[in-house]
Amino acid sequence: ICVLITENKTCVLITENRICVLITENKTCVLITENRICVLITENKTCVLITENRICVLITENKTCVLVTENRICVLITESKLCVLITENKTCVLVTETRICVLITENRICVHITETKTCVLITESKICVLIIGTKICILITESKICV
Repeated sequence: ICVLITENKTCVLITENRICVLITENKTCVLITENRICVLITENKTCVLITENRICVLITENKTCVLVTENRICVLITESKLCVLITENKTCVLVTETRICVLITENRICVHITETKTCVLITESKICVLIIGTKICILITESKICV
């Protein structure tokens, strides 16, 4: 089945499980092949791709990419430089402008801010809070507390 309109330049093609919608003015293409869905807009440059458990959203103007693969989630914005990565129990949030990094691995939590130079580290029963700017360090290990 093919429907073609030359004025609006819209084409719909259905072959078995494949559906393609093309609009040349707005330049929008939707392609479905089995479990794959792709939406492409060249003006706004937005692409959504779904393959099994993988989802990718790409916007070149704002430069935003969202990638989901099984348990992995990555959000990347190049202008504001935001990256969120989740792999199993590992969570990392990185902001390069304000330089904030949050890393969680199993029972370990680390928050690092380079501008204010604040680091919070928690490992099992050990808690360490270090602020270099005002020079404050709090260390707790088992029953020992040191300030």
